[in-house]
Amino acid sequence: MTSDVARVSLPTDNLVPLESVLLTKELDRRPSRPPDFETENRALLLLVRALADSPRNILQTLADSILDVFCADSAGVSLLTKDDGGYRFYWPAIAGVWKPHIGGGTRGEFGPCGDVLDRDGPLLFHHFERRYTYLPPVTPAVEECLVVPFYFERKAVGTIWAIAHDRRRKFDKEDLRRLESLARFASAAYQAMEHLAASDRREEALQCTNANLERAQQALRDADRRKDIFIATVAHELRQPVAAMLPALALMRGCVSEQFGTRARDVIERQVTHLGRLIDDMMDIARVVQGKLDLQKERTDCRDVIQDALYSTSMLCQEHHHTLSVSLPDEAIWLEADRTRLLQIFVNLLTNAVKYTDNGGRISLNAQTDGTIATIRIQDNGKGITPGALPRIFDLFTQEQTNRSGGLGIGLRVVRELVELHGGSVTARSEGIDRGSEFIVTLPVAAPIAT
Repeated sequence: MTSDVARVSLPTDNLVPLESVLLTKELDRRPSRPPDFETENRALLLLVRALADSPRNILQTLADSILDVFCADSAGVSLLTKDDGGYRFYWPAIAGVWKPHIGGGTRGEFGPCGDVLDRDGPLLFHHFERRYTYLPPVTPAVEECLVVPFYFERKAVGTIWAIAHDRRRKFDKEDLRRLESLARFASAAYQAMEHLAASDRREEALQCTNANLERAQQALRDADRRKDIFIATVAHELRQPVAAMLPALALMRGCVSEQFGTRARDVIERQVTHLGRLIDDMMDIARVVQGKLDLQKERTDCRDVIQDALYSTSMLCQEHHHTLSVSLPDEAIWLEADRTRLLQIFVNLLTNAVKYTDNGGRISLNAQTDGTIATIRIQDNGKGITPGALPRIFDLFTQEQTNRSGGLGIGLRVVRELVELHGGSVTARSEGIDRGSEFIVTLPVAAPIAT
């Protein structure tokens, strides 16, 4: 590993040597408390979920977790930054007694975090203000501070730390192991934040040229600009599953138990599946625009496809503790349909219902035939749709879509295109916010086979 800290010559007169404020060697001699893998795994799983749900606050969540796991007095994150005065360590997140000092930091060329990066390893400090004389205004004083570096692309980019302000709390080798485990998460979180920052820059550039989403939709119809606008805007949708996968992958490499490794793999599997479906939907929209989306129709029993869709989304329903009721006729519902595309229709609608229904909600699917028409209804008691959004709920890049979900409407737009290519129609109903919603798909029934 390498550090970007630029070292400079400092006066050595009256400078307290580094070794005089270090207790790192004592970590091996001190008795260690027994491992508490359950608490550690719970904290790591909480961090993974927090990174997926609120990635912009992940550093503060990390600091809070360090404080809780270590029963420390203060805990925080230091990031190596560069400004007009050179390198410095910035404190973006602090928990505990030192929390009022959020936004402060230490000199990059001369400070505890700089020495940690210089030595490329963890250090245990004892009253480090005796060496770093600019720190006494940062109160209360530090009895012990355990500092561990973390890395991005093999370069040291920051540290995480836990502090005891009095002699009651002594850090040991088990504390070091746990902090190094959290440092692996810090590396993954930093990587995800870099992706978010890049995505934000793209979105800001888009906003500079588009006053709102309505103008973005108009720009989409401009063939010369369609490709660039589409790519810049879908970054918002793509970044969430990526943000969830990155820390899970990092934790799998250094997970502390098989149970947690399994949970991390589950997170990755769900997000990869979601990301794959999103990319498939994007490609389908592009094919529709170009008139190149072809169906491979065959005689298909719609009930079998519905069962496959239910199986594909069953795990998601279980995760959200939803009650799912299904009503299918005893007799086959024969359609002339592209089985893969038909499955895509039902999976998208079921996933949409799960996504916008609070935990413990109800989802129902009902299928029936009436003469030459098959009708499939998917209903939920979730967030509902405003009256103003209903007429445009299947459109891309509309304010109504943003109001409903914060998304782009890609999945629902694909549903409409695929249903219409099958000669059918899809409509949405809702009585308003928090009143649930219903999506109704009608498809022509295949002619009976001549005997």
